[in-house]
Formats: sequence, C-alpha cells, structure tokens
Amino acid sequence: MKQNSSFIQRYSIYKVFKDAFLIYQSKSESYKVTFLLLLVSSLPFGIYLVHTLANGTFLTNMILSLMGTISGTHVFATLYLYFSDRNISKGVYKPKLTLIIIPLCIIIFTILAAMTFSMNYLLIFMIFYAHYAIVHFGRQNLGIFSFFTLSELGRPLNKTEKLLINSMVICGLFGAMKIFSPNYMLDPNLFAINSGGFSDYADFTHDIGKKLYLILIIFSGYYLFLNKKNFSLMTASMFVICILWFFPIFYLFEYPLLSFASWSVSHGFQYLVILFSHSLNLVNKEKSIENFSLQNLDEKKSKVIRYIISITPFIFLIFIMFIGKELWVNQPVLFSGLDIIFKNIEENSILKLGVGLILGITLAHYFVDQFLWRLKDPEKRHWFKSRFPYISNK
Repeated sequence: MKQNSSFIQRYSIYKVFKDAFLIYQSKSESYKVTFLLLLVSSLPFGIYLVHTLANGTFLTNMILSLMGTISGTHVFATLYLYFSDRNISKGVYKPKLTLIIIPLCIIIFTILAAMTFSMNYLLIFMIFYAHYAIVHFGRQNLGIFSFFTLSELGRPLNKTEKLLINSMVICGLFGAMKIFSPNYMLDPNLFAINSGGFSDYADFTHDIGKKLYLILIIFSGYYLFLNKKNFSLMTASMFVICILWFFPIFYLFEYPLLSFASWSVSHGFQYLVILFSHSLNLVNKEKSIENFSLQNLDEKKSKVIRYIISITPFIFLIFIMFIGKELWVNQPVLFSGLDIIFKNIEENSILKLGVGLILGITLAHYFVDQFLWRLKDPEKRHWFKSRFPYISNK
C-alpha cells in the first residue's frame, strides 16, 4: 500500500511539473523570457528561505556553490556579444576605445594592483571595486525592469520608476563597506589587508542606509498601490523584487556573505537569460538560408545544415560559458606553473596574478556593460529591438 501511495505521489509531482512545462511552452516568447527573469531574480529570497528552513549552512553552501559556478560565467559571456553580434557597437561612443582599449587597460591595471600595490592602497582600490559592484548589480535591475515594462506593458520606464530603482542602488552603496568587509572579496591568505580602521565608518553608513531603505520601501509601496491598475502581476512582482534587491544587506545582516552570494548568483542568471534570448533571436533564418548555398544536398541534409546555422550563436554562448567556468573555478591556480619556469617569481605572486586577472576581467565587464545596454541612444534602441523582436511588436 505504501509503495502504491509513493508511486502515486511521485507520479502526481511529475504530472504537475509536466503540466506546468506544457503551459509554459504554450506561452509567447515574451512571456517565457520575463517569467524566467522573474524566477531567477527571486533567487536571493528563495535561498534565504531554504537557509532558514534547513536550519544550517550545508545545504545553502551546496546550492550556492553549484549555482555560483554557473552564474559566474556571465562575466566571460560578455565576449559572446563581441564575437557573435557585428552590430554590438551600434550607439556606443568611440567603440574601439570604449569596448576594447579601456577594458584592456582596466584588466592590466587590476593585475598590477593585485601584484604590486601595498595592502593600504589595495584596500582603497577594493573599496572602490566593491562600490562599483553594488552600482553594477543594482543598475542591472533597472534594465531588467525596463525589459519587463516594454515586454509586458508596451511602454518604457517612467521617471518615478527610474527614481525609485536608482534610489535602491544609492541605498545599497551605504551598505557596501560593511557587506564586503573585512576582506573585500580577497583571499586573506594571499592579501593581508587590514580594514579595521574603516569599521566605524562602515557601521555609520550602514545605519544611514538602513533608515533610507525603509523610507524607500514605504514610498515604493505607495507608488505601486496608486498605480496597481497599470501593472500586470508579473511586472508588479518584478518591481517589488527590484526595490527589495539590497534588502538583505540591511535587514538580514546576520548572514553578510549569504547576502552577497545570493544576489550575485541571481544577477548572473539574469544576465544569462538575456544572453540566451539574444542568441536564440540573433540569426535571421530566412536570410542565412537564402545566402547559404546548399546545392547537391538532399532536403534532409539541407534541413540539418540550416538548423546548425540557426543555432550557431547559441552553441557559441555555451562554449564561452564553459571556458568562463574553468577560469572562474580555477582563478587562484591559473598560472601555477610559472614559478617553475621563472625561478625568481614567488608562488604568491603567481597566485595573485590569477586573482588579479579575474578581478580585472570582472571590472572590465562592469565597465563595458554600462555602454552595451544603454538605450538612450536611438541606434542602441534600434539594435535592442532588432535582437528582441517581441518587444518591438508591442
């Protein structure tokens, strides 16, 4: 009897997931993307819930480790846009300077900082780095919510929504020093920085941010209440998530590293959802088929080749993510053999070189991203709508 009950239960769960998948498949492309974005954006709160229910950190660490490995590849996946989309520089001011020269300089400078700076100067650099990370994470939510209003409501963000989400970013900046201290994302075994002198200032700014955030939540709730008829359920849910994005920094601070890890994982998945959508919409299948000679091939082989052509951007994105995963996981030992080749180089310097490279690539990603997705320019808006056609049809 128990076996039958267990079988029915498993079958029922299977049926629920199967039915849910079929419903999802029947939806429009716009709905699918916004639904996935809503799902991954809610991850920080889901991770906190799992952590609380599990009453411990083992399960949470396991989940974050797996998800972090995948989402961390989004930093390197920016290269996918460089190589797969010939129009990516449209609307970017001086694209060679902005998208190539400056990012390379940022990477080189960060490597030099990691390898040669004194701990005091490195601490100052990492404090800047931490604040830039908060801006990058928070501002991406402005873009994600803009994606929602365009997809779901057929309109861009209004001034109030921009103000409220940008205010969320500003509140996050007040908590940056406390959330990243004492090591500021650096391995204490490699970098013996001492941030104790900033602890009082970090506490002070954190307290200010906590009060400002409460005010922001009240005003945002009031705005949503007044305009509830102008929001779909999904758009309203995304708006709430965007406003509460840095909520854990101030009100769930007993787990500071969990706060950072959870919303950085979510941030990475947001980016990957957008890139996967871009890759699936990139190729104009009709033009690629017309311009591609398939003479002397039967119809079956022609269909296979046409299909391969159409998914090339998708395959390339997967490839870039795989390379990124290897770099992300192995960053401390990327150049571990150099100390054998060059006898005068210390092992710690080699390890710092690997860490500096990944930090530099990440910082360059922060810089480049603010130009790749800036829709103020008409050319960039045109590019965006051409890559996400379900938005331009609204």
